[in-house]
Parts: sequence; C-alpha cells; structure tokens
Amino acid sequence: MDQIRLIRPSRVRCPALRPQAGDLEGDSPERCNQAADGVPSVLWPMGSHSPPAVWLRVKPVDQCILLIEDDTNLARLIEVSLSREGYRVLLAEDGVLGLEMVGHEQPDLVILDIMLPGLDGWEVCRRLKAASGIPVLMLTARVTEDDVLKGFSCGADDYVRKPFSLAELKARAGSLLRRVASAAGGAGSEPRVLTNLDLVLDTTRHEVHKQGRPLGLTPKEYRLLAYFLRHPGRLLSYEELLTQVWGPEHKDQSVYLRVYVRYLRQKLGDDPSHPTYITNVRGEGYRFREP
Repeated sequence: MDQIRLIRPSRVRCPALRPQAGDLEGDSPERCNQAADGVPSVLWPMGSHSPPAVWLRVKPVDQCILLIEDDTNLARLIEVSLSREGYRVLLAEDGVLGLEMVGHEQPDLVILDIMLPGLDGWEVCRRLKAASGIPVLMLTARVTEDDVLKGFSCGADDYVRKPFSLAELKARAGSLLRRVASAAGGAGSEPRVLTNLDLVLDTTRHEVHKQGRPLGLTPKEYRLLAYFLRHPGRLLSYEELLTQVWGPEHKDQSVYLRVYVRYLRQKLGDDPSHPTYITNVRGEGYRFREP
C-alpha cells in the first residue's frame, strides 16, 4: 500500500540543481504536486512566505540512502525527491558524522559530496570502501578527468556532476541499487568459484587471489574482473563492458572503462605493452585470456 508523507520543501533556489521541463513556481500544494518528480527545482518565489506543507504519495521500497552533503538547501531538495520514490533518506552534514551513520545504519547507498568541511569526500570514500562494499555515488562540481579518476581511485561507483537534475540523480541512484540487488539475488545462479590459471575469484566471499595471494580490488574492479572471467577468450566490446559493469546509462563513458582496465592491469601485474591477461583490440574492445 502507498504511504502518505508530509513534506515541507525549501523555498530557496538551489544553484546545484539544473531546471527541468515541468519545474514550477507557486504557492499551492496542488501546483507543486504537478511537477514531474514531485519536487520542482525552483519551488517558491524568493521573498514569499513560508511554503505550505505538501502531501506526497510514495511507495515504500525498503531501501536506505545516506546523503552526506553540507549544503542544507540542496540536501533538503534531494531528500524530498528521493523520499517520494519511497527510499528512507538519512542526512549527514559532514564526513565524520556520515561515517558514523554508515556504521550504525548500514545504508544501501551513500550519496557523497566531495567538498565537505573537515574530512573531504575523497577521504570519506576511501574509509567507507575500506570497511564495506556499500556503493558510493559522488556529487561534484569538479569536472576535470583527473578529478574523475581520483574519485574512482578512492572507490566511487559513479559520479553526478553539478549542476544536475533530480531526475538524473534518481536514475543513477536507482541503477546502482538495482545492480547491487541483482548481484545479491543472482549469487546462487553462477559457480561459487571462477578460475583462470593462476587467478581464483570467489563469488560468495567477493575475494580474488592470484597464485594464492589476495588482490585488494575495489567493488568496481571486482565486477569488471568477474565479467572478464565469465567470458574468457571472447572479444567484449566497450559498450558491452560498460553496460554490464556500469549500467546502460554509461555505455558511452569509455573513460570509465579505460581507467578501470588500467587499475586492474596494475593489480594483476599485467604489462599493457605485452599483456598476459587483458588484450586491447583497438577500436573494438577487450579480450581476457583463455585458460
């Protein structure tokens, strides 16, 4: 059964959000509820009186998202939007509090801003990933490739660049949560152990060993290697790898794939000029060695 929640939205403009078709300005709950996602990017004219409460009908999905964001206005808008989708949303305004809440609440997803007071998003992500496999979606105004690579090296699973739309954020968050649920639900349908000569991947423990020594892979590196091991000797197109490991919304993000193949090669001790494990077929894709 649907649940009804009383939500009192912010009345200020939020520059981190990109206006979308259907965004409304007004002062009535009826008009507000007409917005495409129930939470307009611009809700109330500046200088207006406090907005009335808005009743939103939501469907419970029994998943928890922790948002670590110090911008109160942005955090509130994201909370309202995700709550309308049925998620339980927790808020933390700094990295230290966020890490404490991860330990206590065990959320299904963490949405993490990079520019936080005190402990920044990079370090929060590193510590979180060292202790758990919870997926992390990073919010950032940084747009250079080096910044993206730094986020991935910390273990981030995906990026959303500011300014962004609430629709994009919800789509990416939902995609991450579906992939995690799919991996958990499909664990019994594949072999417990995948092997390729000196490599052993345990799909139950999510551990990888090379010649008996553990490899410290991030969750994304693990998923990429697992996909390679399931299809040894076959040419895997860039689009296929991006779709299967990152999701269909990332099928054109070739930089993600290049970065993670490089990281994986480094941990496997694979020389890209004379590869043993992963061969690049220029302009087409990658092939993992046959046993």
